[in-house]
Amino acid sequence: MSQSAVPVKPSRGLERFLVVVIVLCVVWLFAFQMGLVTDQQLSIKPVSERKPLGNMSMPLLNGGTWNSNSERGKVLLVNYWATWCPPCRHELPDLEALYNKYRSKGFQVVGIEMGGEPKSQVQSFVLNSGITYPVAYPSNVQALVSVAPALPTSVVTDRQGRVVMSFTGAVNRAEFEPVLHKLLVEPGD
Repeated sequence: MSQSAVPVKPSRGLERFLVVVIVLCVVWLFAFQMGLVTDQQLSIKPVSERKPLGNMSMPLLNGGTWNSNSERGKVLLVNYWATWCPPCRHELPDLEALYNKYRSKGFQVVGIEMGGEPKSQVQSFVLNSGITYPVAYPSNVQALVSVAPALPTSVVTDRQGRVVMSFTGAVNRAEFEPVLHKLLVEPGD
């Protein structure tokens, strides 16, 4: 007598559970890829571990030149972004809100456009997006890829121009604001 295998049919409850787990994993992966969820905690480096940002100089989108050394005495957030980058677009309202709320207290945001679009296209995007903080338009984006291998990437310095943190992913106002408060009360030069 031959025995044939009978397929085992999972219960409906198990099927539903597996579908829910798969959907949650896909949603989380999508959010992670978009920079809405990151794998890093925002933590300030101890003073003894902070290194100078170094001098960066590049043309501003609307004329003039931005120089990182001119920001000494301020807490600086350098944000590497592109107009075509969804998480970059997502973070713009939070960056603008932080800039407007804290610039009078010594906080500066500088955007560095890394997307390679024509200057006129970037100018139009900045204007239509309501960005009021300075935006640099570097002539050699490739030279900056080692600093910002993924977009968006942000580098934050203390009032003495030393790097206190860098992270990849969208800036989230609710997560960054407590960090900013701590940095703004640190002594300057």
